[in-house]
Amino acid sequence: MVSAPDGLTKPQIRRRCLAYRASLTEAAHRARSMRLVTHAQALPVLQQARCVLAYWPLLQRREVDTRPLIDWLLARGCRVALPVVQPRSSGHPPQMEARHYEGQTRLRPNTWGIGEPTGGELVPKGDLDAVVVPALAADSLGTRLGTGQGYYDAFLQGCALPRIGLLYAACFLDFIPADPHDVPLTHIVTEEGQRHVQLPSDA
Repeated sequence: MVSAPDGLTKPQIRRRCLAYRASLTEAAHRARSMRLVTHAQALPVLQQARCVLAYWPLLQRREVDTRPLIDWLLARGCRVALPVVQPRSSGHPPQMEARHYEGQTRLRPNTWGIGEPTGGELVPKGDLDAVVVPALAADSLGTRLGTGQGYYDAFLQGCALPRIGLLYAACFLDFIPADPHDVPLTHIVTEEGQRHVQLPSDA
């Protein structure tokens, strides 16, 4: 766990973590992603899941490569969904929904270059057993830092689902300032291991 200086803002943390990602060579990115996925596969919530919302990685930005995790889920008979996001409009934040993943050839890039299913069946939140969430950074309380668009937090509001954040160990911090709308992670996975987050509702 890396200590974040007192008073560091979300934008400052975001810039530092993006710079860290950019510093990774292709080989380092591949090695860290492989170790991270191995730890994720050991999570009972994923081993037992029948339907998981994952995400397609932005490899050019050195996002954790989730493709081996998606392949593993599919190989064990798990249904996989991916996010489809409607861009911000008329002052409203982007809206996100889950769509059935039908293979890489049925993906198209969205506004941010993220691969989304084209024509995949809508997957209701009630069908999901877990959500694999992209994260730039996270802390021991489960506070997650994303890109700042807010659509994951909006989607996860009121969900009692396991929320599994994938991030690099260098971006697992002691503390990240949380906003009221932030939905905490229940599990954090890095290339160094995994941990369950003890949320107040678990006590």
